[in-house]
Amino acid sequence: MPSAPAGLRAGISLRAAGDLRLGSPAREPFFRALGLPQESVYACRQVHSRRVLALRGKSPGEAAVVEADGLATDAAGDHPQRHGG
Repeated sequence: MPSAPAGLRAGISLRAAGDLRLGSPAREPFFRALGLPQESVYACRQVHSRRVLALRGKSPGEAAVVEADGLATDAAGDHPQRHGG
């Protein structure tokens, strides 16, 4: 798998990456190849809807149990959890 280019702000996975649903064993090697700890990646239980989850004040674990069709944040740059903040 290729590594993430400098300045990557968002991305999508392709079918070739395998099943990346929450809880899938394919998630850990995928994010490791990108240099990201899996536990720092925000995701939701995606359902087609009009609901967008605001991430302010939520941890990746809290976001993971919410059904939504998108995620939104007003945080600039890297998330502080990635740097131990």
